[in-house]
Amino acid sequence: MTDYKKIHGYNVRDYTTDPSNILTGQVWFDKTNIAVQFQAEGAGAWSTGTAYNNARKGATSAGNRTSALIAGGATGGTSGDDHSAQTETWNGTSWTEVADLNQRRNANTGVGADSTQALSLGGGAPGLPIGDNAGVLVESWNGSSWTELADLSQNKASSATIGEYEDALCVGGNNPGIAQNEKWNGSSWTELADLNQGRGNAIGTGTTSTSGIVSGGFISPAPGSLWTDKVETWNGSSWTEVNDLNTGRAGLGGGGSATATVVFGGRYDGNPNVNHTETWNGTSWTEVNNLSTARENPFYSQHGSSTQNMAIGGAEGPLDEMITTVEDWDDPTLSVKTVSTD
Repeated sequence: MTDYKKIHGYNVRDYTTDPSNILTGQVWFDKTNIAVQFQAEGAGAWSTGTAYNNARKGATSAGNRTSALIAGGATGGTSGDDHSAQTETWNGTSWTEVADLNQRRNANTGVGADSTQALSLGGGAPGLPIGDNAGVLVESWNGSSWTELADLSQNKASSATIGEYEDALCVGGNNPGIAQNEKWNGSSWTELADLNQGRGNAIGTGTTSTSGIVSGGFISPAPGSLWTDKVETWNGSSWTEVNDLNTGRAGLGGGGSATATVVFGGRYDGNPNVNHTETWNGTSWTEVNNLSTARENPFYSQHGSSTQNMAIGGAEGPLDEMITTVEDWDDPTLSVKTVSTD
């Protein structure tokens, strides 16, 4: 038998097993099952990922689907100490516990392209209310340890972040819902134009400080929170309000850019955690396949994309139980289809 079969003028390779590195639309002949097969695209969907080690929610997230870091967070402790310094890195296969933050805290946000470089920003520390002196604290990760850097100019927690390790925005936050926006250039912070709508616990997406999007959040801290569906894009100098989320909420995860973003999870009045997932195409939001496990304040791939991301841990259920489950987002999903033949 030859290596190729001629079908309607095209040469189609035959294989005994599926070929490696299959391209979308690629066609081949399966000699084992005597069938023509092809690689097809499907709608974006969530699949089960690899659980991490220490359950918590809402803190520093950095990296992407193959190289990520999470640090700090709320542990759900009942002794009054609900703050973690734990750091874990992801190499695409497994999670590893590495050096702790210098200061235990929760509601600290983060930014960074991968597991070797990241910033952890603001938050609340043991014995100190959110927005006290831990709210200005900044620490940098170099792949092996954390180092304290120049403070933020204002106390804040649960801010949105855009950019990367030496080119970052820290936007808004809870103190209460503030509109302040400041930029990190690798050595110092500079205040830039404020959001149109002050908010905390929103999600910021974008990989440079000159372009990004901030979605959702709440306008005032709990209790009496006012959840928002408002979305604003950043062009490097000013904010513009664009089309709203379909479901207003706070405590979302997400990743992407000003023109292509995915957001997921969160909470709003009467719903302590939700599984809603939405994608942004630069013009409008579309509801897509939901998370398998509803959760609020998950870690996420801060430098991930709208096509590949992770929902890492967070809290689920009416009792706000911390979880270690991870879900992977792929859009589109790829699958091998068989053409019915005799």
